[in-house]
Amino acid sequence: MAQQITKVRQPDGTVLRLADWTSSDPLYSTVEVAAGAFTVLQAFSYGLGGAVPGSATARNSDRLDTNLRGQGGKLPEDEALMLHGLAIEAFTVGVQDGGAAYFPVDDPHVSVLNMVRLQRDVIVTTRISAVKEYTRHPLSWFPAGSGVTEVNSLGLTDGGINGFAVANNGGDTPDDQRNFASPLLVQGGDPFTVDFTAGPGQVTGLDFADEAGRIALRVTCNGPRKRPIA
Repeated sequence: MAQQITKVRQPDGTVLRLADWTSSDPLYSTVEVAAGAFTVLQAFSYGLGGAVPGSATARNSDRLDTNLRGQGGKLPEDEALMLHGLAIEAFTVGVQDGGAAYFPVDDPHVSVLNMVRLQRDVIVTTRISAVKEYTRHPLSWFPAGSGVTEVNSLGLTDGGINGFAVANNGGDTPDDQRNFASPLLVQGGDPFTVDFTAGPGQVTGLDFADEAGRIALRVTCNGPRKRPIA
């Protein structure tokens, strides 16, 4: 007689109750990268309502930026992650005239040149338990797999060079996402951040029409997530 598995006991005695886990509500967090030098921008270092790292006005985050509860910097005590990979999207953002407030610009596309500059210069480091590094790879190693494909035909009269070519961080389907060789377990209460640094100290050549422009990098955790059920 077939039986449904409801819990799994791991070798260390930890019991995973499968009914508490989901992959349809992944954890995500955002940082913003500007032209010029920066040291480190930490995704998951803040919770919902906290200041977004790298933002022009140190604006408070909303649901577009993160769904992490608490103060950030660690996973809530009543949650857990089985991290199979990271997917990182990119969007152009800006501020209102005078820097009064953040707004998503009318055209959030990222240019091909800015995208490859980010892929060339930005290193992504996943930290669990504060001091342990589990990834240190270029941004391009974490394709979003969720973008929109756009193809423009410029015509012979343009010489094939005029216009605005857009890009995303990798392909545009879930099949384009890359999984870790083995999943990473983040337990409730574990310190946890995804750090963005620039090898040269800045993203060299990053260019915006607005001097206050930014590129928002939103990182999503792929894999099952244990959420509170009460």
